[in-house]
Amino acid sequence: FKKERTQEEIQALMERYARFKQTNVTLKNLLEIGSKNEYESFEFLRGELPTRLCHTIVELEKIPWGLRDQPSVREIYEEFKKSFVNLVDLPTADEARVLPKDVIPDLLVEFK
Repeated sequence: FKKERTQEEIQALMERYARFKQTNVTLKNLLEIGSKNEYESFEFLRGELPTRLCHTIVELEKIPWGLRDQPSVREIYEEFKKSFVNLVDLPTADEARVLPKDVIPDLLVEFK
């Protein structure tokens, strides 16, 4: 499921996710969702995590130029973008159900 994406494709994805609103959710709500239905929990997080990460990336882009060019800030920005793409490229719950069991750990390696 890992795809090579151009910078233009990544930018288009980020513009799309930046338009989504983050869901107001408490830790209690997350625990309730997770304990009731793994499928719903996975699909919720599969959409919510890239949205939240994209909003964070957009905020980093608003940092003044002098600070944004600092190597540490640049590194964080690039890692966030890479993580965003990895999250967007995760298979859906239905797709993950039919994947061979040995493929799932390989998908998760990107997040270590």
